[in-house]
Amino acid sequence: MQKQKSSLVLHQDKLGRNAIYFSRKVGYFLQIPNFEPEVLNSKNERRPPSEFKELRFKSKVLADCALCLLNSNLFYWFITVFSDCRHLNRREIDLLPINLDSLAKFEGETLSLLAKQLMKDLQNNSESKMMKFKHDSLTIQFNVFILNIQN
Repeated sequence: MQKQKSSLVLHQDKLGRNAIYFSRKVGYFLQIPNFEPEVLNSKNERRPPSEFKELRFKSKVLADCALCLLNSNLFYWFITVFSDCRHLNRREIDLLPINLDSLAKFEGETLSLLAKQLMKDLQNNSESKMMKFKHDSLTIQFNVFILNIQN
């Protein structure tokens, strides 16, 4: 990682059409999907999840490579070493040393396939749970990491 001359922030594009999302909360795994988890209010109206932040990329292959990288144990190690281990901030993502263009060039096709399989598995194994608050109740889609990826 020390030999990398680039970081993830250099590959992001605020106007890019390919988004991935990250949760600021860190647990035993990270929640970094390419879809916004569904959050419904008591009127069954969708609302954006408050804890999910967006990263945008100019191409799907770059987004897929970033998605795989940010869901890897390498990135989990990185934030364990360089963060407070309770919150995932944009700075940790932005500072991750990686040449995403090079990764996409050599492994983009494989990582795109893996990203697709991982997101399908997350969707298939997610659960919706209702949470009650004073002002409203919310039904929230939670992702459970039960990987059933098959070759």
